[in-house]
Amino acid sequence: SICGKENALFMPTGTMSNQIAMKLQLNTFENVIADKEAHIAANESGGVALHCQAEISTIKPLDTFITAEEVKNEINPDDIHYSKTKGVIIENTFGGQVFPLQNIIDIHEVCRENDLFLHLDGARLWNASIKTGISFKDYCQYFDTISLCFSKGMGCPVGSVLVGSNELIKRAIFIRKAFGGGMRQSGILAACALHAIDNHWPLLKEDHDKAQILQKGLTNLGFTLDKLVDTNMVWCNSESLNI
Repeated sequence: SICGKENALFMPTGTMSNQIAMKLQLNTFENVIADKEAHIAANESGGVALHCQAEISTIKPLDTFITAEEVKNEINPDDIHYSKTKGVIIENTFGGQVFPLQNIIDIHEVCRENDLFLHLDGARLWNASIKTGISFKDYCQYFDTISLCFSKGMGCPVGSVLVGSNELIKRAIFIRKAFGGGMRQSGILAACALHAIDNHWPLLKEDHDKAQILQKGLTNLGFTLDKLVDTNMVWCNSESLNI
């Protein structure tokens, strides 16, 4: 109901949630487009190749975030020499930075024009929503599937959720079982997630405020920032201090 979608399924991890989303929508001889540094492209052990026998076509954006034009240029032609492009992945937040809503809207339009699915790795969408005031429904309306994480900033011991249509989630239950993710303990873990939604989510602004204090202190000490501190992540380096 928070996302405005029909159904959702609890998962042990965000990686499983992302990978099952791909398994639902991606097949052999196909590819999905993502940022070069997206978690699903860089940090999930080549899972898309293993589970879907498919490719990830990566973009190194000219600016911080991939754009609709960059996505459009990455779509493969209808030619036997190329894998068939089937979808696009967006991560929000991305390195702690809020993915601009207008970029999402524009990329969604490219996906609709080219019959592509659009998946959101929303592990930290909680932070994006708190930062911008944009509701989950306003974000999620543009996506076919959404992965949300309850650990990380939300503070749960374990757990993520895959959100989508009734049809997709019905199939996801079967795939989750095959992946080894069907747990008898889901009830108590899901209770933690519900507690986090009601009690932890509203407090994320405190994390954002503390990140601002941290980045100011680090820059005062001579550290340089690698990325804009938008939410709860501070990326810095010590090269300027020769340490």
